[in-house]
Amino acid sequence: MMVVPISTLLQFDGIPSFEELCFAGLLVEWKKGMQTAFISHTWLGADHPDPDGEKIALLRSVLLQVQAGQLEAHPHWTLALSNLTGLRHKLHKLRGGFVWLDFCCVPQRATQVSRRSKAIASIPSYIARCTHFLVLAGAWKHRTDGSPRDLHAWLGRGWCRMEMLSNALAPKPRALITIESSSAVPMWGSGGVLTRGWVTCGVATGAFTDERDRTSLGPVILSLIARRERQALKEGDLTFYRRLRAVTGKVLDSTGLQPTLPASLDDFLAEYRFKHALDSGQTSPLHCAVLAGRADIATVLLDKGADVESAVRDNDVRFEGLIKGMTVLHVACIIRDRPDLVKLLLARGADPSRTTDGMRLSSLHFAAMGGNVGNIDALLAHDPSLGRVGCRFGGRPFVYAVMYGGASAIQHLSREYPELVEVSWDGKSTASLALTTVGDVATLRETLSTAGGDVDFVGPATSPGLRRVFRATDLMVKLGTLRLVPRQRRALLEYMAYSSRCAAIHRAAYTGHLLAIDLLLKSGADANSDRHPYNMQPLHIAALRGHHGVVARLLRAGASPTARCSRGRTPAAWAARSGHHAVVELLDRAAAGDGVGRGGGDGSAAASGAEELRREASGGLSGADRAVGSWAVVRLAVLVAIGDGGATRHAACA
Repeated sequence: MMVVPISTLLQFDGIPSFEELCFAGLLVEWKKGMQTAFISHTWLGADHPDPDGEKIALLRSVLLQVQAGQLEAHPHWTLALSNLTGLRHKLHKLRGGFVWLDFCCVPQRATQVSRRSKAIASIPSYIARCTHFLVLAGAWKHRTDGSPRDLHAWLGRGWCRMEMLSNALAPKPRALITIESSSAVPMWGSGGVLTRGWVTCGVATGAFTDERDRTSLGPVILSLIARRERQALKEGDLTFYRRLRAVTGKVLDSTGLQPTLPASLDDFLAEYRFKHALDSGQTSPLHCAVLAGRADIATVLLDKGADVESAVRDNDVRFEGLIKGMTVLHVACIIRDRPDLVKLLLARGADPSRTTDGMRLSSLHFAAMGGNVGNIDALLAHDPSLGRVGCRFGGRPFVYAVMYGGASAIQHLSREYPELVEVSWDGKSTASLALTTVGDVATLRETLSTAGGDVDFVGPATSPGLRRVFRATDLMVKLGTLRLVPRQRRALLEYMAYSSRCAAIHRAAYTGHLLAIDLLLKSGADANSDRHPYNMQPLHIAALRGHHGVVARLLRAGASPTARCSRGRTPAAWAARSGHHAVVELLDRAAAGDGVGRGGGDGSAAASGAEELRREASGGLSGADRAVGSWAVVRLAVLVAIGDGGATRHAACA
């Protein structure tokens, strides 16, 4: 395994090839103990991963911060909702380390096909050796066909899914860190991005340039699973072993391979290492049967008295989709579209209206989140009133279909159950809700055509708890004290301050979702909309987050580079505050082209932003303001620390 020293990579203005580095003697053979980052990404050209130097510019910016010890990954804001903010990843340990990047570390010449094939087949073992797993996914487009190559595209590529799976099943899985801009570096659990992890996003169901890869990866996946099962058994981690064995068939979908299934209950119990049918633990035999889609085994277990209402006892970041308090029916509804299994559990007494602790999600919420239309039909046939049951803060199943379930669930609900369709919820349009977490443009497109309504709709929040949080975040933004909040909590608060009470196009700008920006603009969204608590326009948001491609797209759509928000800042000033110098330069050129200097004639926006930072750092606030600011930090910290029933749990729908 060959790797590149970070200090070496920083010397290049473009991504160097394996051959170029070899000729210069700049590649290093990996040795145990090296701090090494595996960099996963999608190529921006047919023959070169970065033909225009966009990736290397972002990567250099991030690695320079790493080398200076100035960058730490922070949990994505959604993890705060599950009390998973304790996740930490010490990026500073990578200082003076190495990176593995395919174009740099795998032979590229056609004359080295066999060596290249061997290296590609070894990628799972390479990932297992690395100490960091980074996803390079800026707001870019493919040079040839113009298709997006952002995080959403990364999640859809088969080889990227293979790398995500290899990390999830590595002996020491690493947190998944996504590099979206020089300041947007969120961290997810090793199970993957929320609702887009290694269980639900099968490798072979992803997109491949070479269709032969779809089936050729099957044996590699099977080998990965077998190795991880052996490790779990050796470590005595029966919970992980059982869950992994149960989802193996789903992970192997479309590979042409399937595991050998135990024929009888005794064989099933032996294979899953259970002592008897009513064995208890973090995962019961009935839970495993449901995870595996084995209605026959579930029937026998229920006949023997298995508890149809038994619940998951833990939050496991290694598995997306499993939440503490989920019943057997909840699990059946979200993991697979198996209405026969759902009907079996209902017939045996499972309560479809029973909800989880915390957010109080019902079985129909989970079916909608999973996009499982057969399960939706089975539940509504059993109890039509389930469609009107809200979670703790009122979000109904259709809202969760929009946020998590995908286009198929929305289309099915609108066609078969039009009375359940909602145009907006709690001050947010369904188009905005479709972009709440990662965002899915197919879901957004279906939402726009189904629910309709004002594409730029923004209304007042109705939840008292959420309004309290917004008052606190507004005060912190006003006083400049938001940056005093610990980083692992700040990601959630920044999202709620800048991306929660705004139009859909603001949210797309916040996440750097280029395809969503395009679709919203074509649907009539206003590129200069200031429907935002601080009168920020989408360009302000994209500049704040450092999404260079989104800034360029909005400028082409007529967004004003000199517009000021209620705080008196231009987009360039927001970019300068976050250190996005390339974005500042782009906005500077755009403003000059309009005949207006950067900052609307008030001098350099970059200087303006820097001056504000200096003022805040040097105590520019009055003593009273600092006291109020400190009070706001404490108050908000209390709010976000509240567990069950806490106000910020509502941010899943914010």
